[in-house]
Amino acid sequence: MFKDYYSILCIGRNATIDEIKNGYRTECKKWHPDKNPNKDTTQKMQDIVEAYLVLKDEEAKQRYDVEYDNFYHTHQSEEAASSKTKQGYEYSEYQFQDEILKKWMENAKKQAKNSVREVIDEFKGASTEAFNYTVYSFIKILLPMAVGLLLFKTCTKF
Repeated sequence: MFKDYYSILCIGRNATIDEIKNGYRTECKKWHPDKNPNKDTTQKMQDIVEAYLVLKDEEAKQRYDVEYDNFYHTHQSEEAASSKTKQGYEYSEYQFQDEILKKWMENAKKQAKNSVREVIDEFKGASTEAFNYTVYSFIKILLPMAVGLLLFKTCTKF
């Protein structure tokens, strides 16, 4: 499957490393779980990280650009356009010619999955930790007040 990393990062084909980083940051912010609490953005975040890992490396980017050209020169028909997925950047039925790039992309995909999984786990852990801290703080403040109020009511009855 061919993924259009430039479309994923919303950048132009001739993007500089600074533009690639900026596209990466912008898309990460846009698709971060905090900004999309009711959506599962895991796959989108993985694609963003994968695209960044390949395009930020000069040699990998050069190799990707060769494959990018090969893909688009051989798939310019309407048939290729109709095979776009709902995400708009994945195309099926493409065999990469560059085995080194193929391995880099596989590694980038694995790293992206692990990276996104870590972020999501940290996010869930931070949310749980924040909730536990809030409950603990609430109990820590209210418990002495409740005990004091109970003692006050008990003492005033006598």
